Amino acid sequence: MGLEPLHYHAPMSNDDAPLARPAAPPLADLPVEATAPARAAKAIPPAEPEAQVKGATTAAEAGEEMPTEVIEPEPATEAGADAEEAIPDSALSLADRVGALITAFGGTEGKGNPALPDRQDALALLLAEPPPGNDFAALDALYACWPKATQNSESRALLAVAYNLTRNFGLPDKLPMASSKAWRMLSPTLFEAELAQRLADTGTFIADWQKTQRHFLILEFGEIELVEYLFEALPPSNHADLLAGVMNFKVLSNRRMGLLRRIPNRVKKQIIPMLPTRKEEALLALAHTKALLERLAEPSGFAPIVDTADKMAEEIEKMMKAVAAIGQPPPAPPTGGGGQALGRIG
Repeated sequence: MGLEPLHYHAPMSNDDAPLARPAAPPLADLPVEATAPARAAKAIPPAEPEAQVKGATTAAEAGEEMPTEVIEPEPATEAGADAEEAIPDSALSLADRVGALITAFGGTEGKGNPALPDRQDALALLLAEPPPGNDFAALDALYACWPKATQNSESRALLAVAYNLTRNFGLPDKLPMASSKAWRMLSPTLFEAELAQRLADTGTFIADWQKTQRHFLILEFGEIELVEYLFEALPPSNHADLLAGVMNFKVLSNRRMGLLRRIPNRVKKQIIPMLPTRKEEALLALAHTKALLERLAEPSGFAPIVDTADKMAEEIEKMMKAVAAIGQPPPAPPTGGGGQALGRIG
């Protein structure tokens, strides 16, 4: 088995045609600005039937034409006015925009916390179509809505922002820093399906590029960081095929072996809180990880990946033996030759 050829990451010239990306699914026809659509004018109520008949009879007797009466609409009740003022227009439009983005990119409706951040001006910028053209401006707006140290967020608005900022992954208008940070702020447990779909879409994009483009794909550090995060955030028990496919991303080069080398230490941190009460659950997680590594260690694969996966599978097997021994009685002492010497008689 030979080594995979190395590629020189030459910058893309202006003459190189970027990969054509399918247009995003149509979003709801919502305003980008944080304003609500104008409310429809209320219909003017008709005149009372009895008054119309009486007026027509009087006019006919007098031989005159019946005048046209303009009736002013009744003012809205105080309860209705209070209900309209209770919800700001900006909150209505931004909430609709969040729902439209999640639906358009295949997210699950109703999942997560629907509350919007206080900085709705920054949120409107992040949800705009097209998204911000400057990565630093997008990152500043993201931190204005959610603190920089945010982790395991269940915000639906943040999920919509992550979708919107990643729509140009790998293309000239990409936002690598802001998009990667937005996805890493989300809860990988609650939004596991959405993270898996993001990784699958990334794999489709990379595979299409490798098949159709003459030039080697160049990803920014933030985009590579996002791929690595998705690989490590998804459990092998549910996404073995997807995770194995990441090893075919030639654009990651030697970083693929780095992902494999980090697996034992990462899994160790994952199972330590489970022990000793959830020992069986820890063993199951280790077994799924070992199965993934053994799959990548097939001799027909790329030699550096095969060798690294084989060594990491051995490390996981050692951990499985150690976990299985937890709570077991200590081994019996060896028999024969280990007794105490007899006292001397006399």
